[in-house]
Amino acid sequence: MAWMTLAVFFDSPWRRWRGPLAVSVALVSMGIISLPPLHLAVPAWAAMFGLVLAGWLSLRPRADRQWAAEVALAPRITIDGDRVQVQNFRNFDYLPDGEPLPRYEERAFDLARLESVDYFMCHWSGPAIAHSMVSFGFGDDRYLCLSVEARKEVGERYSALLSFFRRFELIYVIGDERDLVRLRTAIRKEAVYLYRVCVPPERMRRFLLACLRRAESVAVRPEWYNALTSNCTTNLFALVEKPPRGCAALEVFLSGFSARYLYRQGRFAGHLSFEELRTQSLLRDEAVTAADPDFSRRIRAALVQRLAASRVRCLKAGRGAPRGPND
Repeated sequence: MAWMTLAVFFDSPWRRWRGPLAVSVALVSMGIISLPPLHLAVPAWAAMFGLVLAGWLSLRPRADRQWAAEVALAPRITIDGDRVQVQNFRNFDYLPDGEPLPRYEERAFDLARLESVDYFMCHWSGPAIAHSMVSFGFGDDRYLCLSVEARKEVGERYSALLSFFRRFELIYVIGDERDLVRLRTAIRKEAVYLYRVCVPPERMRRFLLACLRRAESVAVRPEWYNALTSNCTTNLFALVEKPPRGCAALEVFLSGFSARYLYRQGRFAGHLSFEELRTQSLLRDEAVTAADPDFSRRIRAALVQRLAASRVRCLKAGRGAPRGPND
């Protein structure tokens, strides 16, 4: 009953009448379930629920809205052998007050040079909620960073409650780390963690190709964003070769715990406990102040230094030497 009322209020195409319609749905549904006999009330209520659900499912996402600057252009991907061409590659700058200075580019990547994949966790609302991103390294400090996001319209703000309904379309943003990562560290002041993922090169390549094809698919055929079933983290984990199942999937739904899941799967290098690794993986001053083209190199250099210090401490304590992210 609560879902029906909220679905009509938030997603009704008749915006002017959504308040009265939602109140009517609530009152009618309460009246139906309170009417005896039960054998008549139940099917009547089910019919009403089915009608609202059918109308809700009939809503279709669109690609032609007046989009906010940061999601104005969806990336378009061309794959030709080992060559990947990305149009609408995002590389924004930002004013001190956070105002974006849009810049979209076209970049090419050589899959034969793919050498790393990193997992970013951006905590913006407590430990259980985080925005996740992946970044693929191609050597010479060249990275393709991918972020699955809710596509907002001009003047629209993200709402956790609205994201459970059909209010936001889905977009795969592909861009430079200096834009996508620095936006969250320096502009939004979120707690951002960087983890190096350990997978064989062939699996790394297959995962990247799956992400790129999915990004192209969403750009051509719009889909709805949903905070529970189709969010930043579930979209990424759905593309891995062995997606989490059962209880393990709960850590993906609660996106802030997804890094812990990867740690237990042996996807992070080193012998540190997860708590120690998490502490060392937090991006600090270097990610807040660095606005130059060496942003990607600087955040990783600082991470390597911290993990090297952890290695020394472990050796002195007789615990063995944890490997750094580039080992």
